[in-house]
Amino acid sequence: MDRRLMRRWPGPPAVPRGPRRLTWRTASAVALAGALVAAGCGGGEGTSATSPTSSAAVPAGTAPAGRNGLIAVVIVVAAGVNSTHRIDLITPAGQFVRRLPCVSGRRCVDSYPAWSPTGRALAYSTDSPGGRIMIVRADGARRRELVAGEGANMPDHPSWSPTGSRIAFMRGSHESGNEIFTIGRNGTGLRRIARGPGELPSWSAAGRIAVGGLGPAPIGGIRTFRARDGANLRRLTGGDAYAPAWSPDAKRIAYVRCVDCGRTNRLEIWIMRADGTAKRRLTRGVYPAWSPDARLIAFTRGGALYTIPANGGTAGRVPYTPRGFSGHRTSLQMPAWQPRPR
Repeated sequence: MDRRLMRRWPGPPAVPRGPRRLTWRTASAVALAGALVAAGCGGGEGTSATSPTSSAAVPAGTAPAGRNGLIAVVIVVAAGVNSTHRIDLITPAGQFVRRLPCVSGRRCVDSYPAWSPTGRALAYSTDSPGGRIMIVRADGARRRELVAGEGANMPDHPSWSPTGSRIAFMRGSHESGNEIFTIGRNGTGLRRIARGPGELPSWSAAGRIAVGGLGPAPIGGIRTFRARDGANLRRLTGGDAYAPAWSPDAKRIAYVRCVDCGRTNRLEIWIMRADGTAKRRLTRGVYPAWSPDARLIAFTRGGALYTIPANGGTAGRVPYTPRGFSGHRTSLQMPAWQPRPR
Protein backbone atom coordinates (compact mmCIF):
# COMPACT_ATOMS: atom_id res chain seq x y z
CA MET A 1 0.00 0.00 0.00
CA ASP A 2 1.28 3.45 -0.86
CA ARG A 3 2.64 5.23 2.21
CA ARG A 4 0.58 8.30 1.30
CA LEU A 5 -2.64 6.31 1.41
CA MET A 6 -1.77 5.16 4.91
CA ARG A 7 -1.35 8.74 6.08
CA ARG A 8 -4.89 9.54 4.95
CA TRP A 9 -6.50 6.59 6.69
CA PRO A 10 -5.37 5.00 9.98
CA GLY A 11 -5.17 1.50 8.55
CA PRO A 12 -2.31 -0.99 8.00
CA PRO A 13 0.83 -0.83 10.15
CA ALA A 14 3.10 2.12 9.53
CA VAL A 15 6.08 1.67 7.24
CA PRO A 16 9.42 2.23 8.96
CA ARG A 17 11.07 5.39 7.81
CA GLY A 18 14.53 5.18 6.36
CA PRO A 19 16.72 6.79 3.73
CA ARG A 20 15.45 8.21 0.45
CA ARG A 21 15.58 4.79 -1.18
CA LEU A 22 12.58 3.62 0.83
CA THR A 23 10.08 5.02 -1.65
CA TRP A 24 6.44 4.35 -2.48
CA ARG A 25 7.17 1.03 -4.15
CA THR A 26 9.44 -0.24 -1.39
CA ALA A 27 6.89 0.86 1.21
CA SER A 28 4.02 -0.72 -0.70
CA ALA A 29 4.98 -4.35 -0.40
CA VAL A 30 6.31 -3.98 3.14
CA ALA A 31 3.09 -2.36 4.32
CA LEU A 32 0.84 -4.87 2.58
CA ALA A 33 2.74 -7.86 3.90
CA GLY A 34 2.52 -6.45 7.42
CA ALA A 35 -1.16 -5.66 7.03
CA LEU A 36 -2.00 -9.15 5.82
CA VAL A 37 -0.24 -10.76 8.74
CA ALA A 38 -1.70 -8.32 11.27
CA ALA A 39 -5.18 -8.87 9.84
CA GLY A 40 -4.83 -12.66 9.99
CA CYS A 41 -5.14 -13.02 6.24
CA GLY A 42 -3.32 -16.34 6.22
CA GLY A 43 -0.45 -17.75 4.25
CA GLY A 44 2.33 -16.54 6.53
CA GLU A 45 4.64 -13.59 6.05
CA GLY A 46 6.38 -14.97 3.02
CA THR A 47 8.20 -18.00 1.77
CA SER A 48 11.70 -19.27 2.32
CA ALA A 49 13.90 -18.91 -0.73
CA THR A 50 16.03 -21.92 0.12
CA SER A 51 14.04 -24.47 -1.91
CA PRO A 52 13.92 -24.73 -5.72
CA THR A 53 11.01 -23.69 -7.87
CA SER A 54 8.18 -26.17 -7.51
CA SER A 55 6.94 -28.21 -10.45
CA ALA A 56 3.90 -29.57 -8.62
CA ALA A 57 0.60 -30.25 -10.33
CA VAL A 58 -1.51 -27.27 -11.37
CA PRO A 59 -3.60 -26.20 -8.34
CA ALA A 60 -7.32 -25.46 -8.29
CA GLY A 61 -8.09 -22.21 -10.09
CA THR A 62 -4.97 -22.16 -12.25
CA ALA A 63 -5.47 -21.17 -15.87
CA PRO A 64 -5.88 -23.70 -18.68
CA ALA A 65 -4.21 -23.20 -22.05
CA GLY A 66 -5.86 -20.63 -24.30
CA ARG A 67 -5.59 -16.85 -24.25
CA ASN A 68 -3.69 -16.79 -20.96
CA GLY A 69 0.07 -16.44 -21.07
CA LEU A 70 2.71 -15.96 -18.39
CA ILE A 71 2.31 -14.20 -15.05
CA ALA A 72 4.72 -11.43 -14.15
CA VAL A 73 5.13 -11.24 -10.38
CA VAL A 74 7.22 -9.00 -8.14
CA ILE A 75 9.58 -10.76 -5.72
CA VAL A 76 10.05 -8.65 -2.60
CA VAL A 77 13.20 -9.75 -0.77
CA ALA A 78 13.14 -8.57 2.84
CA ALA A 79 16.27 -6.68 3.88
CA GLY A 80 15.02 -3.82 6.03
CA VAL A 81 15.02 -0.46 4.29
CA ASN A 82 17.19 -1.96 1.53
CA SER A 83 14.56 -4.42 0.30
CA THR A 84 15.05 -5.68 -3.23
CA HIS A 85 12.23 -5.99 -5.76
CA ARG A 86 12.73 -8.28 -8.78
CA ILE A 87 10.25 -9.23 -11.50
CA ASP A 88 9.96 -12.91 -12.42
CA LEU A 89 7.99 -14.34 -15.33
CA ILE A 90 6.38 -17.68 -14.52
CA THR A 91 3.75 -19.99 -15.95
CA PRO A 92 0.31 -20.19 -14.27
CA ALA A 93 1.45 -23.62 -13.03
CA GLY A 94 4.38 -22.06 -11.18
CA GLN A 95 7.30 -22.86 -13.49
CA PHE A 96 10.05 -20.25 -13.72
CA VAL A 97 10.63 -18.76 -17.19
CA ARG A 98 12.95 -15.76 -16.70
CA ARG A 99 13.89 -12.91 -14.39
CA LEU A 100 14.11 -9.36 -15.72
CA PRO A 101 17.59 -7.88 -15.33
CA CYS A 102 18.20 -4.87 -13.10
CA VAL A 103 18.31 -1.49 -14.81
CA SER A 104 21.28 -0.35 -12.73
CA GLY A 105 23.04 -3.71 -12.43
CA ARG A 106 22.94 -3.31 -8.64
CA ARG A 107 20.03 -3.50 -6.21
CA CYS A 108 16.67 -3.60 -7.99
CA VAL A 109 13.50 -1.91 -6.86
CA ASP A 110 11.30 -2.93 -9.80
CA SER A 111 7.53 -3.20 -9.41
CA TYR A 112 4.02 -2.82 -10.90
CA PRO A 113 4.50 -4.82 -14.11
CA ALA A 114 1.88 -4.28 -16.83
CA TRP A 115 1.56 -6.28 -20.06
CA SER A 116 0.80 -4.69 -23.42
CA PRO A 117 -2.47 -5.78 -25.11
CA THR A 118 -0.51 -7.98 -27.52
CA GLY A 119 1.48 -9.63 -24.71
CA ARG A 120 4.75 -8.80 -26.45
CA ALA A 121 5.96 -6.03 -24.13
CA LEU A 122 6.00 -5.31 -20.42
CA ALA A 123 6.03 -1.89 -18.75
CA TYR A 124 7.10 -1.54 -15.13
CA SER A 125 8.23 0.97 -12.50
CA THR A 126 11.76 1.13 -11.17
CA ASP A 127 13.54 3.13 -8.47
CA SER A 128 16.96 2.20 -9.84
CA PRO A 129 18.11 4.89 -10.24
CA GLY A 130 15.96 7.95 -9.68
CA GLY A 131 12.52 6.63 -10.56
CA ARG A 132 11.50 5.65 -14.10
CA ILE A 133 9.01 3.62 -16.09
CA MET A 134 10.66 1.12 -18.39
CA ILE A 135 9.43 -1.01 -21.29
CA VAL A 136 10.98 -4.36 -22.15
CA ARG A 137 10.12 -7.15 -24.57
CA ALA A 138 8.58 -10.31 -23.17
CA ASP A 139 11.87 -12.12 -23.81
CA GLY A 140 13.73 -9.56 -21.65
CA ALA A 141 15.40 -7.83 -24.60
CA ARG A 142 15.34 -4.23 -25.86
CA ARG A 143 14.71 -2.57 -22.54
CA ARG A 144 14.25 1.20 -22.76
CA GLU A 145 13.15 4.11 -20.65
CA LEU A 146 9.65 5.46 -21.26
CA VAL A 147 9.54 8.34 -18.79
CA ALA A 148 11.74 9.54 -15.93
CA GLY A 149 10.92 11.17 -12.63
CA GLU A 150 11.21 14.86 -11.85
CA GLY A 151 12.72 15.31 -8.40
CA ALA A 152 10.42 13.71 -5.83
CA ASN A 153 7.69 13.20 -8.44
CA MET A 154 8.50 9.70 -9.62
CA PRO A 155 6.34 7.97 -12.27
CA ASP A 156 4.61 4.84 -11.06
CA HIS A 157 2.11 2.08 -11.88
CA PRO A 158 1.91 1.98 -15.72
CA SER A 159 -1.26 0.78 -17.45
CA TRP A 160 -1.61 0.27 -21.23
CA SER A 161 -4.35 1.68 -23.44
CA PRO A 162 -6.52 -0.89 -25.28
CA THR A 163 -4.63 -0.25 -28.53
CA GLY A 164 -1.21 -0.34 -26.89
CA SER A 165 -0.35 3.08 -28.31
CA ARG A 166 -0.33 4.94 -24.98
CA ILE A 167 0.42 4.23 -21.32
CA ALA A 168 -1.19 5.80 -18.27
CA PHE A 169 0.76 6.29 -15.06
CA MET A 170 0.62 8.21 -11.82
CA ARG A 171 3.13 10.74 -10.62
CA GLY A 172 3.27 12.75 -7.43
CA SER A 173 4.71 13.18 -3.99
CA HIS A 174 3.60 13.76 -0.41
CA GLU A 175 3.82 17.49 -1.03
CA SER A 176 2.28 17.88 -4.50
CA GLY A 177 -0.33 15.13 -4.44
CA ASN A 178 -1.14 12.77 -7.30
CA GLU A 179 -1.49 13.38 -11.00
CA ILE A 180 -2.50 10.93 -13.73
CA PHE A 181 -0.68 11.19 -17.05
CA THR A 182 -0.70 9.38 -20.37
CA ILE A 183 2.21 9.11 -22.77
CA GLY A 184 2.83 7.50 -26.15
CA ARG A 185 4.62 4.17 -26.06
CA ASN A 186 7.48 5.83 -27.95
CA GLY A 187 7.94 8.34 -25.09
CA THR A 188 6.28 11.32 -26.80
CA GLY A 189 2.99 13.15 -26.28
CA LEU A 190 3.03 13.42 -22.48
CA ARG A 191 -0.37 14.62 -21.29
CA ARG A 192 -1.75 15.27 -17.81
CA ILE A 193 -5.38 14.18 -17.71
CA ALA A 194 -6.30 14.30 -14.02
CA ARG A 195 -5.07 15.64 -10.71
CA GLY A 196 -5.86 14.23 -7.28
CA PRO A 197 -8.60 11.67 -8.10
CA GLY A 198 -6.69 8.66 -6.74
CA GLU A 199 -3.81 6.29 -7.45
CA LEU A 200 -2.90 3.02 -9.20
CA PRO A 201 -4.55 3.70 -12.60
CA SER A 202 -6.11 0.90 -14.64
CA TRP A 203 -7.13 1.53 -18.29
CA SER A 204 -10.22 -0.28 -19.60
CA ALA A 205 -11.03 -1.61 -23.04
CA ALA A 206 -13.91 0.90 -23.10
CA GLY A 207 -11.58 3.89 -22.77
CA ARG A 208 -12.02 4.72 -19.09
CA ILE A 209 -9.38 4.84 -16.36
CA ALA A 210 -10.10 3.62 -12.84
CA VAL A 211 -8.13 4.84 -9.83
CA GLY A 212 -8.46 4.21 -6.11
CA GLY A 213 -7.29 5.30 -2.71
CA LEU A 214 -7.96 4.79 0.96
CA GLY A 215 -9.44 7.67 2.92
CA PRO A 216 -12.64 9.55 3.71
CA ALA A 217 -14.61 11.35 1.01
CA PRO A 218 -13.71 13.03 -1.22
CA ILE A 219 -10.24 11.43 -1.18
CA GLY A 220 -10.89 7.70 -1.00
CA GLY A 221 -12.66 5.09 -3.06
CA ILE A 222 -12.68 3.75 -6.63
CA ARG A 223 -13.39 6.32 -9.33
CA THR A 224 -13.42 6.21 -13.11
CA PHE A 225 -13.04 8.91 -15.74
CA ARG A 226 -12.53 9.22 -19.49
CA ALA A 227 -8.99 8.40 -20.51
CA ARG A 228 -8.79 11.00 -23.27
CA ASP A 229 -9.47 14.05 -21.09
CA GLY A 230 -10.11 13.06 -17.46
CA ALA A 231 -13.75 14.14 -17.68
CA ASN A 232 -16.95 12.38 -16.58
CA LEU A 233 -15.61 11.44 -13.14
CA ARG A 234 -17.68 8.80 -11.33
CA ARG A 235 -17.22 7.58 -7.76
CA LEU A 236 -18.14 3.90 -7.44
CA THR A 237 -17.28 2.94 -3.84
CA GLY A 238 -16.76 4.28 -0.37
CA GLY A 239 -13.36 5.33 0.89
CA ASP A 240 -12.27 1.82 1.87
CA ALA A 241 -11.36 0.64 -1.65
CA TYR A 242 -8.24 0.87 -3.84
CA ALA A 243 -6.14 -1.00 -6.44
CA PRO A 244 -8.82 -1.32 -9.18
CA ALA A 245 -8.33 -3.77 -12.07
CA TRP A 246 -10.63 -3.78 -15.11
CA SER A 247 -11.83 -7.06 -16.58
CA PRO A 248 -10.71 -7.59 -20.19
CA ASP A 249 -14.22 -6.81 -21.50
CA ALA A 250 -14.49 -3.64 -19.32
CA LYS A 251 -17.72 -4.89 -17.74
CA ARG A 252 -16.35 -5.52 -14.23
CA ILE A 253 -13.78 -4.13 -11.85
CA ALA A 254 -11.88 -6.14 -9.25
CA TYR A 255 -10.48 -4.16 -6.35
CA VAL A 256 -9.13 -4.36 -2.80
CA ARG A 257 -11.38 -3.42 0.06
CA CYS A 258 -9.99 -2.60 3.50
CA VAL A 259 -12.65 -3.95 5.86
CA ASP A 260 -12.75 -2.42 9.33
CA CYS A 261 -9.85 -0.13 8.40
CA GLY A 262 -8.09 1.34 11.39
CA ARG A 263 -8.90 -1.66 13.57
CA THR A 264 -8.64 -5.16 12.11
CA ASN A 265 -7.49 -3.97 8.64
CA ARG A 266 -8.90 -7.00 6.83
CA LEU A 267 -7.90 -6.81 3.15
CA GLU A 268 -10.24 -8.52 0.68
CA ILE A 269 -10.71 -8.86 -3.08
CA TRP A 270 -14.11 -7.60 -4.26
CA ILE A 271 -15.76 -7.39 -7.69
CA MET A 272 -18.38 -4.98 -9.01
CA ARG A 273 -19.91 -4.01 -12.31
CA ALA A 274 -18.42 -1.10 -14.23
CA ASP A 275 -21.18 1.18 -12.96
CA GLY A 276 -20.47 0.32 -9.31
CA THR A 277 -23.42 -2.01 -8.78
CA ALA A 278 -23.52 -5.70 -7.78
CA LYS A 279 -20.59 -5.52 -5.38
CA ARG A 280 -19.56 -8.86 -3.92
CA ARG A 281 -16.70 -10.30 -1.94
CA LEU A 282 -14.45 -12.82 -3.65
CA THR A 283 -11.70 -13.76 -1.17
CA ARG A 284 -9.04 -12.41 1.19
CA GLY A 285 -5.99 -10.90 -0.48
CA VAL A 286 -4.53 -7.98 -2.44
CA TYR A 287 -3.35 -7.01 -5.94
CA PRO A 288 -6.08 -8.52 -8.16
CA ALA A 289 -5.10 -9.21 -11.79
CA TRP A 290 -7.52 -10.66 -14.37
CA SER A 291 -6.60 -13.51 -16.66
CA PRO A 292 -6.93 -12.47 -20.33
CA ASP A 293 -9.87 -14.86 -20.81
CA ALA A 294 -11.61 -13.21 -17.80
CA ARG A 295 -12.21 -16.58 -16.12
CA LEU A 296 -9.68 -16.18 -13.31
CA ILE A 297 -8.19 -13.56 -11.06
CA ALA A 298 -4.63 -13.77 -9.76
CA PHE A 299 -3.88 -12.18 -6.40
CA THR A 300 -1.51 -12.44 -3.47
CA ARG A 301 -2.14 -13.36 0.14
CA GLY A 302 0.43 -13.64 2.89
CA GLY A 303 3.29 -13.33 0.41
CA ALA A 304 2.07 -16.18 -1.86
CA LEU A 305 0.45 -16.12 -5.31
CA TYR A 306 -3.06 -17.52 -5.87
CA THR A 307 -5.71 -17.70 -8.57
CA ILE A 308 -9.48 -17.94 -8.09
CA PRO A 309 -12.43 -18.20 -10.52
CA ALA A 310 -13.78 -14.72 -11.21
CA ASN A 311 -17.32 -15.92 -10.54
CA GLY A 312 -16.32 -17.29 -7.14
CA GLY A 313 -15.02 -20.61 -5.91
CA THR A 314 -11.93 -22.12 -4.36
CA ALA A 315 -8.62 -20.28 -4.56
CA GLY A 316 -5.59 -22.32 -5.61
CA ARG A 317 -2.03 -21.48 -4.65
CA VAL A 318 0.46 -21.18 -7.50
CA PRO A 319 3.40 -23.31 -6.30
CA TYR A 320 6.26 -20.92 -6.97
CA THR A 321 9.28 -20.28 -4.76
CA PRO A 322 11.77 -17.71 -6.13
CA ARG A 323 15.32 -18.87 -6.67
CA GLY A 324 18.56 -17.08 -5.83
CA PHE A 325 17.69 -15.48 -2.50
CA SER A 326 19.01 -18.07 -0.09
CA GLY A 327 18.71 -17.03 3.54
CA HIS A 328 16.22 -14.20 2.90
CA ARG A 329 12.48 -14.06 3.31
CA THR A 330 10.61 -13.43 0.08
CA SER A 331 7.10 -12.26 -0.71
CA LEU A 332 5.23 -12.43 -4.02
CA GLN A 333 3.31 -9.26 -4.91
CA MET A 334 1.75 -7.29 -7.79
CA PRO A 335 0.95 -10.01 -10.36
CA ALA A 336 0.16 -9.15 -14.00
CA TRP A 337 -1.24 -11.72 -16.43
CA GLN A 338 0.06 -11.77 -19.99
CA PRO A 339 -2.26 -12.12 -22.98
CA ARG A 340 -0.89 -14.95 -25.10
CA PRO A 341 1.40 -13.13 -27.58
CA ARG A 342 -0.07 -12.56 -31.01
